Amino acid sequence: MKKINKAAAWLQTNYLLFRCPYCGTAFNQPKGNSLVCQQQHCFDLSKKGTLYLLKHGYQTNYDNPDLWQARRQILQAGLFRPIFAKLVDLMPTKPVKILDAGCGEGSALAYFAATRKYDDTLVGFDLTKVALNLATQFDFSAFFCEADLANLPFQAGSFDVLCDIFTPSAYQEFERVLAPGGLLLKVIPNQLYLTELRHMFYSKDSQNYSYSNQKVKQLFFEHYPNAQAIPLTYKFQLNQASFQQLLKMTPLQWGVTKERLAEVQRLFLQEITVDVVVLAAKIE
Repeated sequence: MKKINKAAAWLQTNYLLFRCPYCGTAFNQPKGNSLVCQQQHCFDLSKKGTLYLLKHGYQTNYDNPDLWQARRQILQAGLFRPIFAKLVDLMPTKPVKILDAGCGEGSALAYFAATRKYDDTLVGFDLTKVALNLATQFDFSAFFCEADLANLPFQAGSFDVLCDIFTPSAYQEFERVLAPGGLLLKVIPNQLYLTELRHMFYSKDSQNYSYSNQKVKQLFFEHYPNAQAIPLTYKFQLNQASFQQLLKMTPLQWGVTKERLAEVQRLFLQEITVDVVVLAAKIE
């Protein structure tokens, strides 16, 4: 089955999860490959089976096919597998509707689909079309769309679990789309996250030489005082290929001069530290 036909069939069952990003009204029963809201705003599925649900386009540093190909390769090799496993451990042991905010190339949802023994409804959104097109290459049942954190095109109370992995948060919108009793799972870097690479890129007098998640963590607990903070630290073994993939996929490189980046590309790390905190909050 073509991707667009597969997505159209999925929407026939799940279209009530969505709302129009322009006017906020519900969508009517889909006809063919289109979703039309009650105010007649129309959205057509792409050939890849994704929906464009943005009010306008965005330019981001992530619009880079090489970055996403590298990220797909190193994530499939297992870079974030312990993180994904911890998220699964925290999820309800029953079928749920899961939203991945800033889903990128889809590896997290692919892991959930492969490891959870339930018939979950899986939805991912991102701003980057290149990433979403990669996500549709996975062979599992999920739906992907382009959407904005600040204006989520989903109905209130539509999801039981919302995952936010290294993505900015819009807590008011997250709470709106989560059902009462829903679970918000946010993954943030900790102090030693990719520290070996950070120290290769930056000198000790650079503000980028070290990292603190204090402000992000504090804001989360201001919203959810009863939340859990679960630290997770491990080493991931690298070979020459995965080291180059790591260099291409990380935003850490964006503040580095071309000369320094070229120097680092000639070097090699045998392992990298993954140091994160999983923040978990139940939405009442």
